[in-house]
Amino acid sequence: QNRGKKSVCVNPRTEAGQAILEQLVTKCDVLVENFSAGVIARLGLSYERVKALNPGIVMCSISGFGQQGPLSGKTGFDFIAAAYAGVLDNLGYPDGSPILPQLAVGDGLTGVHALAAINAALLYRERTGEGQFIDISLIDSYFHQHDIGVQMHSATDGAFVPKRAGHHHFVIHPLGIYKGRGEEEYYGIIVLPERWGEFCRFLGRPEYAEDPRFATNEARMENHQAVIDFIEGWLREQPSREVILEKFEGAHFPIGPVLSVPEAM
Repeated sequence: QNRGKKSVCVNPRTEAGQAILEQLVTKCDVLVENFSAGVIARLGLSYERVKALNPGIVMCSISGFGQQGPLSGKTGFDFIAAAYAGVLDNLGYPDGSPILPQLAVGDGLTGVHALAAINAALLYRERTGEGQFIDISLIDSYFHQHDIGVQMHSATDGAFVPKRAGHHHFVIHPLGIYKGRGEEEYYGIIVLPERWGEFCRFLGRPEYAEDPRFATNEARMENHQAVIDFIEGWLREQPSREVILEKFEGAHFPIGPVLSVPEAM
């Protein structure tokens, strides 16, 4: 994560450290910091000070909850922002508590959001000569990832509330993780609604396309366990992972084997 970078340690609380940082500010295009809100200003490098030293600089402050607002004073870590953003509440099983992802998705997402904003600010500076201050937060980056829950809750005036659904999606079916032959053999599978009939024929059950239990996405959601059994039964009948992937990919149905970290590497 830090390959290809050069680094130097400077103590901004000393006069010598302040002098070094101010010299760097006058020469650089971009300044990125990820202290809690207000800390960088207390260290003598507020945007106003930085801009006075280098009017064209782009300064990006990355924090858990932004530089202003009721949450700005809170300490921010990845999963804390995920909790506030309504993300963790969607992860887990209907009859259980939310679960914690074993990787820091938001940290990477926030960095990408910052990169996009910085690039846009640099282009703006090239055209106008003016620098900018950018406020990027973990919570905003996480909230941006809601692909359907926020939209449906808003569009239904609050009638729709996303719920934890375990291995499967809470609105679309089939979309989820399905078990294969072995104890640790799982697949990510999604079938778009318009391809359901084709999918039934592909798995050798063409009559399911018109079966009222499965004919619509809503019906499949109501009878989701029967759909799961249908798909997992077919997976268990196949001789190997390679055959499953070859058949799915040959029919252009999206599928991905759930790999361990060593396998993915």
